[in-house]
Amino acid sequence: MRIAGAEPRAVMPQKKCYRCVVAIVVPRRESAEKLSTEELIGYCRKRLASYKKPSAVHLVNELPRSDLGKVRKDVLREQFSAR
Repeated sequence: MRIAGAEPRAVMPQKKCYRCVVAIVVPRRESAEKLSTEELIGYCRKRLASYKKPSAVHLVNELPRSDLGKVRKDVLREQFSAR
C-alpha cells in the first residue's frame, strides 16, 4: 500500500479483537509535520476492504528492530496495547 508522505511499516491485530488492525506508520521526513492519523484513517477507509481497515493509526519516528533488522512486534504490542 502506498500513501503519500508515509510508509506503513507494521500492522498488527489487537489482542481484544482478532479482526481489529492497528497500523504503525513511520512518516517520511519531508511530510512528518503535515501527516495526521485522521488523514491516514480516512485514506484507508476509502481504499481498503473493511477487514483491512485499521481501527487505529500510530505515528512513530522509528520502529524497534532486532539485531537481524526485523521489526520487533512484541515491543510494539507492549508499547501500544495500553492506548
